[in-house]
Amino acid sequence: MSRYQSIKDLFNESSCSHNTDKEKKVTCERLSPGTIMSGCSFEGALQALLPFKNAAHIIHSPSTCPQVIHLFQDRPPFVFTTQMNAHDLIFGGEENLTASIEYVHNHYHPEVIFIYLTCVSSLIGEDVESIVTAQQEALGISIILINAAGFMGGVPFGARIAGVTLMQQLMGQKEPLDALAYDINLIGFNASLETLGFRICWIFGGAEDVEFTKMAHRAKLNVLIGAKPMVSLARKMKEAWDIPWVEVSFYGKHATSDAIRVIVETFADGRLTRISEQYIAHEEKILNESLAGFRTVLNDKVVLIDLKGKQSWQFIPLLKELGLRIAATSIYQCTQDDIEKVFELLKGQGMAIRDPYEELEETIVEEDVDVLLCDYHHYHAAVASKIAFMELSPLHQAPFVGYAGVLSFADELIQTLSDPFFAMVFQKAPWE
Repeated sequence: MSRYQSIKDLFNESSCSHNTDKEKKVTCERLSPGTIMSGCSFEGALQALLPFKNAAHIIHSPSTCPQVIHLFQDRPPFVFTTQMNAHDLIFGGEENLTASIEYVHNHYHPEVIFIYLTCVSSLIGEDVESIVTAQQEALGISIILINAAGFMGGVPFGARIAGVTLMQQLMGQKEPLDALAYDINLIGFNASLETLGFRICWIFGGAEDVEFTKMAHRAKLNVLIGAKPMVSLARKMKEAWDIPWVEVSFYGKHATSDAIRVIVETFADGRLTRISEQYIAHEEKILNESLAGFRTVLNDKVVLIDLKGKQSWQFIPLLKELGLRIAATSIYQCTQDDIEKVFELLKGQGMAIRDPYEELEETIVEEDVDVLLCDYHHYHAAVASKIAFMELSPLHQAPFVGYAGVLSFADELIQTLSDPFFAMVFQKAPWE
């Protein structure tokens, strides 16, 4: 996305449910002065693009912005920064950026280089587009400019910018050798659908491949797996290449079965429908038999969800299927669509927390919560309240997807609740 191209349509996504009501002047998630931030749009864009294979990431910023890398459990090897200093802020850092691109290309030979503009580099008025264009011609590789400065929005908005930028600057550059009737793209996570006869052309959200991204425009269907920020990407691919899209979730048994049916119905193929129904019946039977022991342990345990954005609702069906009671879920940094989804799934059984910094500890005590599901930012409430917590990083949720993911999630939840670490650390000191 060009820095000078309007991003107004990304703030007001036409496919979001709140835009169907013309009387409501509600926009997609964006920051306002004074908002407490636990992640900016730069972090969201970087997080979305890190899984790319054989890619290098150059952050055009002072040395502070790259520190978000420590939040990711598996630190990627090819992340660099131009380390802008006072001289660059006054006179511009074009030479520094050019030298960084040439260094990364000559020493690491990536297939693609992502250049991230940050708050500082966006505000000083550099002609970064000209540098990117010149270096692409000189080096003969794809160099993608990601205009996701932190002040533009939160993590979901950064992921939205990353997806649309890929579509505009990388997709459609190569044609596949062959095309099958059941070619699909998975946007959000990888889900094992090959058993049903589908061929996965491109995965955005897990080990992306540059070559497959270039050919993603030839898929027959885009499947958004809990990827609400990627609605803009799906809509624009529909407009450009007439690729239909569906939005599904693979978290939980019922959600997985429903997702498979939604995908299959799109192709209107009787044979595919019969195969899918047989597959669903087989997998559900095995899962029900395997979950009997897990439900005995987890039944009536109380859980509190403190996750951002789409994760605030994704685990609700899964937790209910395992017999846990959901005391509350945080709707901090959620889009309007995410908030509506939370209330739809809770069905009055559980509260919505708008300010986790103020309400978490109080809710834990009042609801007698057993375990907190949180990301790397908010486990402090569990520590303060001396209860178990299970950290769910956005980059490490793939094992909980699909039928097998239900068992993996139940097993990890039981291990968390029975972990002697919490009892040992939270016990009273001898002098208390």
